[in-house]
Amino acid sequence: MNTSNLEHLYKTFRKSIFQQLLFITFLAVIIQIFLFQIGFYSISGDESDRSIQAFNWAIGSPVYDASWLPLHKIILGLGLKIVPDLFWTPRIINSFFGILLIPLLAWLAQELFQSKKVTILTSILCCFFFPRIIFTAVPLTENIFIAVIVSAISFYIRWIKNNKSVYILASSIIFLISCTIRYEGWLFSASFGLLVCYHFFWRQPCISLKTFITIILLLSTFPLYWFYYHYIESGSAFSFLFSTTERYSLIHGNSFFIQIKNSLLPQFIFQNIVSINLLGFFTIIVLWEKNNIIRLFFTIVLISFSIMTLATIIGKALPSHNFWRVPAVWSFLLLPFTAYLIFNLKTFFPNIKHYSNKVIVIVFMIFNLTMTAYEVNKRSSFTEEQFQAGYFLSKILEDNFNKKVLIETTGWGYINILVSSQHPNHFIFNTGADPKLPTSSMLTQNLDFNFLKGKELRFFLFKSKNYKSILDNSVNFKLLKVFGEWSLYDLKCSN
Repeated sequence: MNTSNLEHLYKTFRKSIFQQLLFITFLAVIIQIFLFQIGFYSISGDESDRSIQAFNWAIGSPVYDASWLPLHKIILGLGLKIVPDLFWTPRIINSFFGILLIPLLAWLAQELFQSKKVTILTSILCCFFFPRIIFTAVPLTENIFIAVIVSAISFYIRWIKNNKSVYILASSIIFLISCTIRYEGWLFSASFGLLVCYHFFWRQPCISLKTFITIILLLSTFPLYWFYYHYIESGSAFSFLFSTTERYSLIHGNSFFIQIKNSLLPQFIFQNIVSINLLGFFTIIVLWEKNNIIRLFFTIVLISFSIMTLATIIGKALPSHNFWRVPAVWSFLLLPFTAYLIFNLKTFFPNIKHYSNKVIVIVFMIFNLTMTAYEVNKRSSFTEEQFQAGYFLSKILEDNFNKKVLIETTGWGYINILVSSQHPNHFIFNTGADPKLPTSSMLTQNLDFNFLKGKELRFFLFKSKNYKSILDNSVNFKLLKVFGEWSLYDLKCSN
C-alpha cells in the first residue's frame, strides 16, 4: 500500500465519526479484558450479593430487600436465565453497559455542542475516565444507571431543539426506568419534572396538557408503587429510607465530621480534581449566560446534585463503603464540558501554546490510568483464593447435589465463594449472613453430628484458626483442600 493510499485512509478515518467511535470502543474493550486478566472482579461484597439476588429471582425465589431497587436484579436475572453462570454473566452484562457509555456520552456531547471534534474528544475522555473503567469490571448498578440518565437527558435536549413530543416522552420513560435502578434516579426525575412544569406553564418550547399529564404520571408511577410495596412487605412505607441510614450508622457511627467527609460534595470535588475533570466547570460558567440549552441541562444536574448533597449530609443517605461511587453520575455528565474546554482552549486563552490541549488530554489519560491502578490495587475484594474455593466446590456439589456446605461468615469474603460455586443456595451460614450482626456459631467444640446430618451438611469451609482447630482435632473430619486462608473439610460419617 503506497503513501497516498495511507493518507486517504487516514483522512477517511478522521472524517468518519462512526469509525473513530468504533476504535475508541475497541480500546475500552481491551482495557476491560486486561482488568479481568489480572483478576480484578469486584470492589466490595455488594457485587456478589446483587448477583445472588438476581440468581434467586431467576429461579423464582426472590428475597425481600428493604433498600435495593429491582431493575438491576431483573436485568441480571434475565441474563442468568439465558447463560446460568453466576460469576461471568453479571460481569459481561455490566461490561456491555460500561462500554455503551462511550457512544452515549458522545451522543450527549453532540446534542449539547453540535461539534464532531468535541464529540470524539468526549468519547476519548470517557474511555479513560477511571470510574468508568472500574465500574465496567464490577457488576454494580452504576453503569446501567448512568447510561439511562445520559440517554434521558440527551432525549430532553433533542426535544428542546425540535419540540417533537416523542422525544420528551422518551425522556420521561427513561427517567422512569432510572427510578427503578438507583434512588438518585428519583432526584433526576423530580428535577426533570420541575422543568416540565416550567415548560408547561411559562416557557417555550411548550408542552400540551395531554403530554404534561402523561409525563407527570410516568414520573410518579414507580415511586408510588415502591412506597406501597414496602408498606405491604414491612408495614412501613419508608422502611427503605431507614434501612440505609441504619446501616451507615451501624458501621461508621454518628460522627458529623465523618458524615461530611463521606458526603456527596467532598467526594465529587476530589473525584474530579484527581481526574482533572473539574475543568468542565469553567465551560459551564462561560456558557451559562449565552446558551439556553446549557442552562436547562445544568438545572437538572444542579437540582438533583443539591438535594443529594443534603440527603447524604443530613439523612445519611450513603452506602457503607466506596463513597466515591455516589457522585459518579454527575462526574460523567461533566465530561462533555471538559472536552469542550480542552478543544476550545485557544478561544478561551488566546496566548496559550497551540499544543496545550493535546498535553491536557495526555495528562487526563495518565491521571485516570493512575487512579485506575490505585483503585485496582486498593479495592479488589474478590480474591483468587475465593474464586478457586468456589470453583472447586462447584464440581463437588454437582456430584453431591443433596448435600450442603457450612461456611464461615465472619467477613464478607464468603459471599464471593457462593458466587463462584454457582450453587449459592447449597450453603448454610455458620453465624448468620451478616458479619456485622453475628448469631451463635453452629460449629462448636461439642458437635452434634445428628444435628449436622439433619441439616444435610457434608462440607465445611472455614478460615479462622479457632474454627479450623475444631475440625482438625476431630477424627470425623477430613481436610480436602486449602485455598489460602480457607480450608475445606469433608464430614466423613455423613454418608
